[in-house]
Formats: sequence, C-alpha cells, structure tokens
Amino acid sequence: MVQEALIHIKEVGPEKAFEDFSTPGGKWHKKDIYLFCYKFDGTNVCQGANKAFIGKNLIDIKSADGQPFVRNIIEIAKTKGSGWIKYQWPHPQTNKIENKQAWVAKIPGYDGLVASGAYQ
Repeated sequence: MVQEALIHIKEVGPEKAFEDFSTPGGKWHKKDIYLFCYKFDGTNVCQGANKAFIGKNLIDIKSADGQPFVRNIIEIAKTKGSGWIKYQWPHPQTNKIENKQAWVAKIPGYDGLVASGAYQ
C-alpha cells in the first residue's frame, strides 16, 4: 500500500494525496489497514484512522509500549529511506492495545514520510 501511495503522491501531489489517504473508505482503507503521513518536524499530514491527528505536531507521541513512535519512524525514513517498525497501538475498531508492524518510506521531494501498518 505504501508503494502505491508513493505513486499516487507523485501523480496528484502531496496535498491532494494526503486528503485522499485521510478519507474513509475506498482504495486507501482495507479493513484495519490505513495510511499515515508525517512531516519530518513531527506534524501529522494524513491519518486514515483518526482525522483528529491531522495538523498536529505529534513528535513526542509514544506507542503503547513506550517507544517514541513518531521520532522512530522519522529516523527510519531519514536514515534508511524505508523500513519496518514494530510497536503497540490501539486498534481503531476495538480500541484494544495490539501488536502492530508498519512499513515506513520517505516521500521523494517532500520533507516527510508515508507509512502503513498491520495489526498482528
């Protein structure tokens, strides 16, 4: 899904793509799988499960297991370009804390990243 998202960003531009990714239903939402995007300063620019995050700087948000989640995904994108992260996060449908794994990728030509995860 992240690779398809990168293509979509290139085709329509970041702002339109982020709007598409944050709109419930359709191609960018598959059951409990959705996209989330951050600028490298920690500002959330798209969120497929919780629109309340959009526009907020969440650099210090921690995952349920105490990881500095946003800082960690930014580090992956900046240093490796892409990679996996494992963490615990509330499931959007049940609100129960579950293990999750996400693929993170730097957005070419943009000061930020796109990611998508799956609950284990």
